Amino acid sequence: MSERIMICDSLADVRAKARKILIKNGFEVAAEANNVHYGFEFYKELTPDIAIIDVSLPDTDGVDLMEKILVENPQMNIIMMSAMGHKSFVESLIDSGAKAVIVKPVSEKKLLEAINKI
Repeated sequence: MSERIMICDSLADVRAKARKILIKNGFEVAAEANNVHYGFEFYKELTPDIAIIDVSLPDTDGVDLMEKILVENPQMNIIMMSAMGHKSFVESLIDSGAKAVIVKPVSEKKLLEAINKI
């Protein structure tokens, strides 16, 4: 059985690119969301194995979504995405509970490396 993944990014093209990479590599995309509200609702309803969440989301931010999910499931596998790759920022995401961080743009190599870290 393949791992079920939820993608949460406000940009449809980023979600589409990630979905294509994941499906090509045998993963199931359980849900796609464009904001924190839908991301959390889909998480609760579908309980994916991995959540890939962008830091910049329109209704609050991806860190808020990560924190909400981790309250529900402290062991959840979360990969954060960000356009900012400063070492201190990436470390703060890891310290907050992310298992891996992808610095955009998303590529097959970066996405698979992040999943393999989990």
